[in-house]
Amino acid sequence: MKITHTRSLSNCRQAIVYLLLWISFPDFLAAQNDSRLPGADLGNGTFLNPVLKGDFGDPTVVRDGKDYYMTHHSPNAPSQLLWHSQDLVNWEPMGFALPQDLGFIWAADLIKYKDKFYMYLPVPDRNTNYVITADHPAGPWSQPIDLKVSGIDPGHMVTPDGKRFLHLDNGYIVSLSDNGTEVTSEKKKVYDGWQYPKEWITECFCLESPKVTYRNGYYYLTVAQGGTAGPPTSHMVVSARSRSPLGPWENSPYNPIIRNANRNAKWASPGHGTLVDDIDGNWWMMLHGYEQAARTLGRHSLLVPVAWTADGWFKVPDSVDLAKPLRKPPGRKVQGHMELSENFAGGKLGVQWKVDAATGRRITVANNQLNMKGTGDSPGNSPSIFFYPMNESFEVSVAVNPSDSSAGGLIFLDNEHFTGLEVSNGFVWQINQEGRKQKLAACAPASTRIKLKYDYEDVIFYYSVNGKSWEKADLSVNISTWDVMKVGLFATGTGHVSYRSLVYKAL
Repeated sequence: MKITHTRSLSNCRQAIVYLLLWISFPDFLAAQNDSRLPGADLGNGTFLNPVLKGDFGDPTVVRDGKDYYMTHHSPNAPSQLLWHSQDLVNWEPMGFALPQDLGFIWAADLIKYKDKFYMYLPVPDRNTNYVITADHPAGPWSQPIDLKVSGIDPGHMVTPDGKRFLHLDNGYIVSLSDNGTEVTSEKKKVYDGWQYPKEWITECFCLESPKVTYRNGYYYLTVAQGGTAGPPTSHMVVSARSRSPLGPWENSPYNPIIRNANRNAKWASPGHGTLVDDIDGNWWMMLHGYEQAARTLGRHSLLVPVAWTADGWFKVPDSVDLAKPLRKPPGRKVQGHMELSENFAGGKLGVQWKVDAATGRRITVANNQLNMKGTGDSPGNSPSIFFYPMNESFEVSVAVNPSDSSAGGLIFLDNEHFTGLEVSNGFVWQINQEGRKQKLAACAPASTRIKLKYDYEDVIFYYSVNGKSWEKADLSVNISTWDVMKVGLFATGTGHVSYRSLVYKAL
């Protein structure tokens, strides 16, 4: 499900480059171990949620032998970053399945049928769903095939005799061709959802994220209800079952399978669950949720155990607390990780970066620096490169050297809100959330650094004009009303900007 805010941007007349959240070059090597994706594995046979920290909402996971593969919603190109694990807790990035920009891809469904992997992709901006296929999650993946059916959050289902269906939001279903790449029927409503108590505080009924599991002669439909981004008590996981792929569906007596009933709990709005079994036959649910104290980090991927009852239903055991350590699934710990610091080596950016095709043509990576050509006259009309931060408290810095353009740091939300620091015309400038600028200090661009500190949705800005000591900028902001925060680099105007030694450090 997509989440948006809107706010107009004021134009900035100078040629500008905007960057975000950074530290200084002398700290780069020392900060390497602090810049990795935070891990959930406690090293003692237990783990602490989340298993993927940061904006990894709408998780979909599939097991293939001893290996698990997962992907999520994808607001920006490249899309559909694939993750690999052998224990559901430790994950390593594999690469993107979709380099081109289809638009904002909402909750996808990753499945394996026979010897092929399928990824069903909802793109509401185009009012349709796509499917891509591959022999292995590492790719290559096929070109997107338009299924020409509207709806969001597709969930694939196959019967024991090979008939294939696709569930969609609001309880609808369509038939698929034998190869899973063509819709062969009109949409039909087969499920009305579960009516939760009217006194519960929710965002909307919002029947979405249908995922289907076949077990012991039953089809189990796992859905989300209550709204994904509203009050902390809104989202929930609901289950129903049927002997037929088309229903009728019987709602579980254990509904809601999971819900946050306490608005002050650590994890808000848990939902969008997918069932998966492990190599020992135990069952788990991958879902998402906001950390209440830092919602601007997005929806994290969470994991909980699932138990099957004697009467053939599943439930999350009553003893499970999302905020406390849980028994870890069996399996080997993979060694890969996602690094958030960037030394701009190797001729290409790391997998953490989001770069669309047009912006990719404006950048080069060589000699341990990123060079970006300017375009447009404000962050609102100059596409960025960016990544999603992953800690409740962190700082990030970068060395900036503009030519006749300007450089600075910003935090922004979907390219709508922004605030930060700018370097132009030999000065460091502070930019507030309305786009107005205040001159801070004269500087020599070749030795100028900028740094941004994020502390539970408070943002504090620093700059260094000599590359050695930091000065705190006057402006500090709270962004708790924003949506998912991104850290990004912009270049505007006709010149270019060089960046070196971007360092991300958890605090």
